[in-house]
Order: sequence, then C-alpha cells, then structure tokens
Amino acid sequence: MQQFKELIERQYQAELPFVLYHKPEEAEVNLIAQTDQELFYLNDTVNESGFVFAPFDVSQKAIIFPHKQTNSFSFPHQMFLEKQPVSKGFHYKEDARQAEIYQELVKKAIASIQQTELKKIVTSRVLELPVEVPQISDLFHRLTFFYPDAMTYVWYHPKVGLWAGASPETLLKVKHHNLETVALAGTRHESDLPTQPFTSKEYEEQDLVTQHILDRLKPYVKTLHQSERLESKAGQLIHLKTTIKARLKSQSLQEVISQLHPTPAVCGLPTQLAKQFLEQNEAYNRQFYSGYFGELNFKSENRRSNRPQNIENQVFKSVKTSSSLYVNLRCMSFQDSICHIYVGGGITSKSDALAEWQETCNKAQTMLNVL
Repeated sequence: MQQFKELIERQYQAELPFVLYHKPEEAEVNLIAQTDQELFYLNDTVNESGFVFAPFDVSQKAIIFPHKQTNSFSFPHQMFLEKQPVSKGFHYKEDARQAEIYQELVKKAIASIQQTELKKIVTSRVLELPVEVPQISDLFHRLTFFYPDAMTYVWYHPKVGLWAGASPETLLKVKHHNLETVALAGTRHESDLPTQPFTSKEYEEQDLVTQHILDRLKPYVKTLHQSERLESKAGQLIHLKTTIKARLKSQSLQEVISQLHPTPAVCGLPTQLAKQFLEQNEAYNRQFYSGYFGELNFKSENRRSNRPQNIENQVFKSVKTSSSLYVNLRCMSFQDSICHIYVGGGITSKSDALAEWQETCNKAQTMLNVL
C-alpha cells in the first residue's frame, strides 16, 4: 500500500495526468499515468487506444490518455479491502431553497411530458460543498472499499481538474464483436425497499430504457438477447436492471456509442427532445457528469498450443481488442476548495416531485460517504 501511495501522490504533485480505477469483479486496481501534461482529444475510436473520459454533451470531444503517452501499473484489489478507512462522517444539510428549486424543475418536466411527445426526462442538480481536495490515495481507498462492486475511479488532468466516482452502470463492453450493455432505471434505498417496493412507475421507466436500447442496436447487430429484469445493488441503492447482449455486424464502435450515448438513464426519451428541455431548464453545465469513461481498444494476447502428430509443439498468439465503457454516475469533482456532487433522477408522468428530491438526496449520500 505504501508503494501505491507514493506513486500516485508523486504523479499528482507533479501535475501529471492519471486515472486510477477498479472495474467490477476484477482482481486488480489499475493506474494509467501520462508522461506529460498534453491534453489529448479522441479523434478515432477505431484506431486509437487508451483511457477515455467523455462529457455529457455529444458536441464536445472526449479526452483520452493514449497508450503511447502513458505508463501502466496494477495493484491487488484485495489490499484496498483489508483495512477499513477511517471514517469521521461528513455532515451536510440540504438547503431548503435548493429543494424548492429542484422540485420546481421536476414539476416542469412532468408538465412537459404530459403536454408533448416526451416520455421521460432525467433532471439533475449539483451540490457544492466547501471541501479541500483529499489525499488521492485515501480518496480512492474509500471509493473502492465502500463500493467494491462499482466502477470506481479517480481521474485527473491539470488542465481539466479532478473527478472521482463509483458508477453502477455499464455503457458497453465489446470484445471480438461481442457486445454487452445494460438498461438501468428505478432507484430505492435498500432500507426502504421492504416497505416501499418498486411500483409501476419504475417498471415502466425501466421498460422504456430497455426498449430504447434494443431499438437503437438492431441495425448494427446480427443477434440480440435480453435477460430477465433483476434488482441490482449499488452501494446502499437498489436499481432495476436488464442485461442486453449482441453480436456486432462490424467493429464500428463509434456508431454504436453514438446510438447509446446519452442513454435514457441520463437524458430521457425521445433523446433530442429531452436534451432540449435540459438545455433550457437545467441551470448548470453537467460537464463530465452523465458522460462516459473507460478503456478503449485495450489489447490482450491469447496464447494456445497446437500439438499435431510428429511436429514439435508450436505456440500461437492472437491479439484481441476489447473496450469497457461506463456511464459517469455517482460522481464528484473538485475545484478551488469546492467539491461538486452530481445527482439526478428519471422523471415520467407518474413522478412525484418530493419523492424525486429525496431520491437525489439518497444518491448524493454515495459520494458524501467517501468525504
């Protein structure tokens, strides 16, 4: 652990870009450290390889830490689970005015859904807390200890800032033409679920998300399968989740990403109408919140032996490319001694403004737990 701390703090103090992350169910924590301060933008999803960090706004370019400009390190995930981080508790009282503002936004969204073709709008807000930037190693320790089943990360670029989070949602995974994604919608705190089970509102919302993804993928895939709907745990929150698997016709990843991002879980349906509503009514810039991030075109070697009769043993190598991208939810950023925590929720015609406010408070607790 000491070697890990020294390495990451040295990179941060030198103001060199890096991302520290742990993928769900992986045995290792990964550190990708850029060797200079250059800000690289993603231009070619087919041929470029590295760690991408993309904003919500699709008109803005994604940032990439290119493999050719970085060094990679790995550490056992287990070492972050062996010792519980010290927790002093972070006490934050929501402002009554903020509650009023957000509930008015939700009511406006409900009215728009009732009066137009809109079926769903994902509204969001940002909490601003006076917090000094924690030590990077401690921040990541807390994230991965409290949320070992999420995609946890700390991302930094001196020209952009410091972001961290614990995402419960996969945008897509692609390996050798095989694609996997999820439809995630509906939220309950685990303590509320026994007395407040999911209702038709959440089931309908989740069905909308699932059908949207299926419709978007159909032109680009040979086969398409969906799982049964399950309840999925993310920290102390429970979501409704459907897993979707497909076989791609080609490896044009950019086309698939453009069909899936922004997902109905972070924007709404129909996408363009929901986005227009958010641009007109959300009173802040989401930046990288509800964008996507992760591994793009990572290469791995597969080795197999062939032992035909009377021939010496031969070893054959094949290089496979894979991508694992996640939706940037349950996240926060740091700037000028202010911590920004981003939260939101899916609004349908059956939504209740007060309940939606409380849902964002529950989601905010994910990040408040690690401060």
